Amino acid sequence: MKHAPSILGALVACAALAAPAAARAQTVAVEDAPAAPARSPSPGPDVHLTAGARGLLISSTGFDPYAGNDLLVQLGVGAGLTVLHAGSVSVLVFAAWDVGTRTASARGEEASLTLHRLGGGIETRWQPARRLFLSAKLAPAALHLRGTIADPSIDRPLVSRTWTWGLDASLGLGLLVAGAGARGTGFWLTGDLGYAFAGRSPMTFAPSPDGTDPRKFGAVMLPPLRPSGPLSRLGVALSF
Repeated sequence: MKHAPSILGALVACAALAAPAAARAQTVAVEDAPAAPARSPSPGPDVHLTAGARGLLISSTGFDPYAGNDLLVQLGVGAGLTVLHAGSVSVLVFAAWDVGTRTASARGEEASLTLHRLGGGIETRWQPARRLFLSAKLAPAALHLRGTIADPSIDRPLVSRTWTWGLDASLGLGLLVAGAGARGTGFWLTGDLGYAFAGRSPMTFAPSPDGTDPRKFGAVMLPPLRPSGPLSRLGVALSF
């Protein structure tokens, strides 16, 4: 039993030496463990509300009776939703409505044309910086053309109503002027340049129906109209 104290002392000494070594090994293991990859934020917000002006240069001779030049300006609103994120690239689907009117003199009488554009489409965005995105957009649409000609010989105008198809193809950009930009509310200035394709619409005018007037009237034919040409768009967007 006289060896017991010496054996106990040796065990205590070994334990004292082993404790710092274990602590050092644990520290090395923690330092060597790979860090968990940081989760990168999505490149843009999910919901987009837009408003702006769409300018269209219509070279069709069918536009001449309603305007002194080739420019038609439309005001519009729209809404979009981001459906896909892949790094700095995102894909949106959207819907939009634009409307604009021009008025001029046709055959000595006042003539006007109102063009409604009801459409939607898909937009791909690349965001190389927090405050900038570049985009490519393809937007099919239904176009409603309503023309009127004042006729002093009767108490109502001559009217033409017709539908045709449209397709906008454009490239654009957006600049963040206020807000967080990535997964937060942002206020953007946007611009697009492209070309608008459209079908050809006959413009046949007749008096508006009137149940109290039994008279029969013929139709007035003006040149057919194709509302296509170079387009530009300037607007603002709220994204969140």
